[in-house]
Amino acid sequence: LCERLAEPVRGLVPFNRLELATLDLEAGTGEEISVTGVEIAGWEAERTFVIAGTPTQTVVETRSGVLRGGDSPGPATARYPSEAPALSAGLRSMMTMPLLSGDDLVGTLTFRASVPESYAERDLVLAGQIAQHFTAAAASRAAQSRAEDQGRQQLEESKALAEIERLLGSAADIDDVYEDVARQVRR
Repeated sequence: LCERLAEPVRGLVPFNRLELATLDLEAGTGEEISVTGVEIAGWEAERTFVIAGTPTQTVVETRSGVLRGGDSPGPATARYPSEAPALSAGLRSMMTMPLLSGDDLVGTLTFRASVPESYAERDLVLAGQIAQHFTAAAASRAAQSRAEDQGRQQLEESKALAEIERLLGSAADIDDVYEDVARQVRR
């Protein structure tokens, strides 16, 4: 997704790397679902990351965009230790925008640039408008992930119920049935 939209977006907001992430606020994690641009070791698409200690944490807390620019690695990693790999890859500026679907924060869109001080407060408005276009994709991915989780849980429950039914149908002594069912429920 990021790759397809990279050139039109780059014409509005310059970047060397663009990241689209979905968020699971209950679990305190995010997943980068699409990435384009400069590679960062360990930061490939589909990676899951902990929100705590990242610019995303600030986005979660404020529901607004976050800027980091021109920092040398020392001050930047003091505030956001998770940014060390991006700084090592030469990406000195960063702007992370919330992806809001109604009142729900479903993800983030992060712009990264190698030029220090690439982003300023005035860029937040345009980046926010761009982020709105990415929100539907992030919301759809989050809904798909929740549906898959619910499907797995329902499958596990169905298997357990089938095993209980099998035990009830196969036991001759009711005490054995109760004992087997109790073991199955404890699983």
